[in-house]
Amino acid sequence: MYIDFYRQLFASVGKNLNHEDGIPDSEIDNQAVRLGVHVPASVRAFYRVAGRETQFNQEHDRLLLPNQWYLDHGRLIFYEENQCVVNYGFKVIDANQDDPIAYAANPDDEEFWVAGGPITKYLSLQTYWQAVFGGAIGYVGWCHVCTNSPDISDRLSAWEDVGELSGIRCYLKPGRIIWFGKDGDGFVVFGGVVNADDKDILAQDLGLEWDEES
Repeated sequence: MYIDFYRQLFASVGKNLNHEDGIPDSEIDNQAVRLGVHVPASVRAFYRVAGRETQFNQEHDRLLLPNQWYLDHGRLIFYEENQCVVNYGFKVIDANQDDPIAYAANPDDEEFWVAGGPITKYLSLQTYWQAVFGGAIGYVGWCHVCTNSPDISDRLSAWEDVGELSGIRCYLKPGRIIWFGKDGDGFVVFGGVVNADDKDILAQDLGLEWDEES
């Protein structure tokens, strides 16, 4: 179930996973023994199909290889923010759940918060995050808007709201990703498309002109 879910996730951002992108169960099991922690099914499946994939898992924030996993205040850490100021993992006491809640924290800090929701949702949001903020897909643009205008809100209502990560909400249409959040006195929009030829459609969807493009 989870393996098909992750394959479809990567396919939705233009990446067809192959055998070389995965990590075998034996390698995962060895590191589980090292840490004395059961690896939940949703985490194991992600590593089995995409543990060595680098276009999305290493482009901005960083997926840790199993031999890099570590424990931090009762959580197994498997993902780190690009400047290592936030880490992501699951509670060891939740490890027997198939799809436990993902938590974020500052390293060595006892305070932590929910990162998106269950592991499957967190890893989905993280993949969309990497796609846009890491530039892992075909085209990325961003712009600043002074207000959260009804026009933008109305347009985003036609998109699928897939959740929030780091205080920014993610919206999807097939082949298109938008991140929308507060920025000072206004708001900021980051967008990306799988096919670079569709970049104008992305801006037209929201009635915006990009301040910067890549």
